[in-house]
Amino acid sequence: MTVRERVSPGAGADDWSGATGAVAPAPLAGMRPRLRAGVICEGITLPFWQAEAIEQLRRVEGVELALVVLVARPEVPAGSGLSLWRWHTQVSARLRTQPAMEPVDLSEAVRAVPRLTCDGSSNAEPARAFSERDIETIRRHRLDFVLNLRRETIAGGMLEVAPHGIWSFRFPRYEGGPAGFWEVYRGDPLSGLILHRSGGQRDVDAVIREAQFKTVADSDSGNCAHVMMSSATWPALTARLLLQGFADEVFRLSSSPVAPSSPPVAPPYGQPTNLQMAVHLGRLTRNIALKHTSDLFGRSESGPDDWAIGITTAPMTAVIAGNSDAPITWLCAPAGHYYADPFVITRGATTYIFVEDYARTEKKGRIAVIETDDFRTFTAARTVLDRPFHLSYPCVFVHDDRYYCVPEQHRSGEVALYEAEDFPRGWVKRATLLQGFPGVDPTVFQHLDRWWMFVTNRSNDDVTHLYLFFADTPLGPWTAHHTNPVRSDKHKVRPAGMPFQVNGLLVRPAQDCSRTYGGRIELHQITSLTTTDFEEQFLGVVEPRQEWPFAAGLHTINDAQSVRVFDAKRRLMVKHSFRKAARRKLRTALMAAGLR
Repeated sequence: MTVRERVSPGAGADDWSGATGAVAPAPLAGMRPRLRAGVICEGITLPFWQAEAIEQLRRVEGVELALVVLVARPEVPAGSGLSLWRWHTQVSARLRTQPAMEPVDLSEAVRAVPRLTCDGSSNAEPARAFSERDIETIRRHRLDFVLNLRRETIAGGMLEVAPHGIWSFRFPRYEGGPAGFWEVYRGDPLSGLILHRSGGQRDVDAVIREAQFKTVADSDSGNCAHVMMSSATWPALTARLLLQGFADEVFRLSSSPVAPSSPPVAPPYGQPTNLQMAVHLGRLTRNIALKHTSDLFGRSESGPDDWAIGITTAPMTAVIAGNSDAPITWLCAPAGHYYADPFVITRGATTYIFVEDYARTEKKGRIAVIETDDFRTFTAARTVLDRPFHLSYPCVFVHDDRYYCVPEQHRSGEVALYEAEDFPRGWVKRATLLQGFPGVDPTVFQHLDRWWMFVTNRSNDDVTHLYLFFADTPLGPWTAHHTNPVRSDKHKVRPAGMPFQVNGLLVRPAQDCSRTYGGRIELHQITSLTTTDFEEQFLGVVEPRQEWPFAAGLHTINDAQSVRVFDAKRRLMVKHSFRKAARRKLRTALMAAGLR
């Protein structure tokens, strides 16, 4: 591990050390990093998404769940007369159509964790939900951060109980309203969510992580469930980054408070009135009808993948932390083609972006190059390497002033190395690195005094089993690691770009194809890389953002001197098959009615 523990493990609020609190990037041998976490919730039985957030946090090596704070929901007068909102929520709960909201009993999971019960039922004001005695008791548990799973915000002395502050989920545009409701009511195409930090060592508000999710227009409860379930991993991801010294990037620390990037439209939103609910139910009916009509007769993004190249000047630390606001330049292929798998070489003032140029009619890829001097203007893609078989993933690098490329060419049954005689053109084959091995996404790089290759095997589940080879020079001979495959993980090991150094860590990007091909990128810290041993541990993820024009996936990223390049995909529009859609809807209706 490359982070240090506090001088006094489990120290209290008066013992914070260092500019970023409990962790720092410099490694200290023999010290086990530890973050003590607290959770504020309204009971031991929680919605599934909240239970999953706690469970993911408990699984992080180096994080200890040290306290569960139970706070009763503030008493709200029931009111007289008909409440369409109350009726709507009761009906939605009875239908149980949202697994993310199903109750989960955590009694056994947190049986050994200390608990503190606070009586917030008689005080609707957040600042008064915790007494001075409660705050002092929480402080004595010496927490590093507190995850607040209540809708009510935290204020007052509670903001000072942990150096990394209080973390809360917030809908920034519609503060105070039912989660996920107002986006559907107002017809917003995207629903924004942030994980927000309040208080802490520097008493600075900060956006820890934020994302936009496509609004589920035909169900407000479904919209809430989709957003919350998609973000349940955020606290665990943040804790991992803190343990590796990314506090400044995670919290966007500055000299002044950081406000949410999307301010509330009209603060604060509250529970909808009966009139608003009547309008909402009418709109839901319309949206449901439109959805079924579209499913049967319309078009949707369910066609083949269409990839493009994204370029950003955001530092890799911000990309890893998932909170970069830097603009993205998109390089899109002409009709009938797509660009993917970007690798970068910089020579002088010119940057060369090597990509897979895939022609749909031929069902075949070539290696092309795009040049730029300023990242504002780009040349057209020029083919620089073409073979009778498919080429992709142009892993380019420089060694002894020579330019090499090891592309994916698994259809040839080998891994081959090419050299540029007239860079960036003139690529000729110099060596066969692996004979009889249909390598997928071979990634060749130098680390310390050796050359290494990560690659998967087309004939042995190329997204599940990772192979490692090493050599004294990139031309070989290459030796197989004796523990091959060095890692096996269902749909999550295929290389996604060159390993890179950040904050003193050697990080390997890998494709996560568990939900869809090229869905997102997992980042793994390589903790041991020798001829006899290989170990890595999960660090974080890089995901496409819903506001991108290419938001359906992400599967290659590379770090250049001044820019980061990656590819992202969308699905092309296709017309639905009425017969298939009708059969699918009939099966769903029969299952809902308990008839099959």
